[in-house]
Amino acid sequence: MAVATGTIGTTGTATEPRTATPVLETRGLSKSFGGVDAVIDVDISVPEHEVRALIGPNGAGKSTFTGLVVGRMEPTRGSVRFDGRDITALAAHERIRLGIAYTFQITSVFAELDVRENVALAVRRAVAGLNLGRRARPRQVRQRVDEALERVGLQARTATLAGDLAYGHQRLLEIAMGLAQAPRLFIMDEPTQGLAPDETERFVALVRELSASTTILLIEHNMPVVMACADRISVLEAGRLLAEGTPAEIRANEAVQAAYLGREVPVDGPDVGAGGSP
Repeated sequence: MAVATGTIGTTGTATEPRTATPVLETRGLSKSFGGVDAVIDVDISVPEHEVRALIGPNGAGKSTFTGLVVGRMEPTRGSVRFDGRDITALAAHERIRLGIAYTFQITSVFAELDVRENVALAVRRAVAGLNLGRRARPRQVRQRVDEALERVGLQARTATLAGDLAYGHQRLLEIAMGLAQAPRLFIMDEPTQGLAPDETERFVALVRELSASTTILLIEHNMPVVMACADRISVLEAGRLLAEGTPAEIRANEAVQAAYLGREVPVDGPDVGAGGSP
């Protein structure tokens, strides 16, 4: 993946200036499978340094929308723009080179490699993509790997095989692999699934810190996490964009409450690690 803005060492104490062009923008984005509409005319615009959460009941179209954005499937109609550039026709690996990183709902680490080497591979791929095939310097790789693992709390497990990690730690490893590439847009699909309460709390703090140096699209079922992390929330329901707004606006939105079986959408909870889909 291309390194688009600075390095992983950015601390988040000073936010870089926003640009007028959205980092991510979709227009009329739609996908049908055998005549069944999974995503229908979704328009979303995410500005630089924003943490945007994408939520919705099961079957709302979140995974399909994410697949369209990252290039894992082609839209039936509509467009995807990244930093003002139309990337609708680009393959997933080409979008990665432009500076899009993403984690999957199902973990995708290299089980037979240790934690350090998993992250190092991600760094080497990022540098090669940015520098037209040139290799990353060993010192550069070590620095990025160390910083990424420290930020997710895995610095003590560098020699552990990824396949031997607990599921929650595999999720953290995936996040470290994305962070080490210093993406312009970081898409996280269900990142807190399998995390312990204390790990989830650290994840929330990490996301808020990262928004100073990157833009984040967060697909998440854990509503306390969403409310704690997001600047704005987009709600999908039956493939359509149902509502957009701040956490407080979404919590008060009657249509959103109805989509979540009539229950009030929580702003926070006793523990962000409690998980649970609304």
